[in-house]
Amino acid sequence: MSGVYPETVYGMYHTDESLNEFTIYSNQYNDLVADPRRVVKLVDNSNLDNVYRTGTLVECTADDYAKHPEWPVDTKALKIVLNAPIKKGDLPTGHYAFVLEAATFGDANFRAWLADNSFQGLCVVNSRFAYDYIVNNDAASASTAYSDYKIEKKLVATNRAQEGDSQECAALITAAKAAIDALSYDTTKSLDANKELVDAIIAKLDADLAVQRDIDASKAALNKVIADATAYVESIKGEHKALADVLDIAINAAKAKLSDVTATKSDLDSAKQTLDAALEAAKQAIATGIEEMEVSGGVEGATYYTLDGRKLDGKPTKKGVYIVNGRKVVIK
Repeated sequence: MSGVYPETVYGMYHTDESLNEFTIYSNQYNDLVADPRRVVKLVDNSNLDNVYRTGTLVECTADDYAKHPEWPVDTKALKIVLNAPIKKGDLPTGHYAFVLEAATFGDANFRAWLADNSFQGLCVVNSRFAYDYIVNNDAASASTAYSDYKIEKKLVATNRAQEGDSQECAALITAAKAAIDALSYDTTKSLDANKELVDAIIAKLDADLAVQRDIDASKAALNKVIADATAYVESIKGEHKALADVLDIAINAAKAKLSDVTATKSDLDSAKQTLDAALEAAKQAIATGIEEMEVSGGVEGATYYTLDGRKLDGKPTKKGVYIVNGRKVVIK
């Protein structure tokens, strides 16, 4: 890992004061040392002859490293010491660059050479490079506030997780956090307008989680009925094989709906009601001795009776178990 702090991300705004913290870091060098004779210049990016500050790089202290826990433990770093600190308002809004001449810093052999110019080892040093920054105090302050708001709302998303949540819920939370990360500050809009985009992601997450948790609850309820029906089939298939086979059909239909990734809560609830009815019909069939049962949409023109023997006027309009010609029929 190598880089500079503050970060030089395209389109990112910085305060002028933040450039006092200019730091180079890397864990790709076996050591990192600066040549104190090399001058680092802070210049106008459009006119390199316009020098605002000069300075030298020095090795970071333990306190400096403590400010960057995100760095790997083997990171080496050099920070700028300017000829005069930059105070707020010193730099007009614009583009700036820290210019480092070749061989401003290098590795362990470079350290040895700096200590003794007769050293003959091969040194690894930097090439000439410029690190660009866009300074805009007002925009940077708003951008910083926006970044803090994004961090806050990512924590909100994390805290939306509940014990027992499904993998689908976890995926929704992960996706929402990634969507927040993908947002960048739009300088053409106000801070509040930018925040609204973050808020919209959280609102969508809440809505999606509510839907998913309803689906998960329906899945759990359907799973329980499937388990109950399966256990019942095992208990009756020896003496009531035909009835067990019919109930198995209803169980497999419920399992298919359970594995259907497009199934809605309504679909799952309907599948549960159908299997509940089939299971109850099987139990009633054995209890009453009427063991023939079918899962059907009904028989046109037939006479229907409820399980308690009440005659109906025509085909039932509600789902349930009915008796037709001495057979139990499940109306779906």
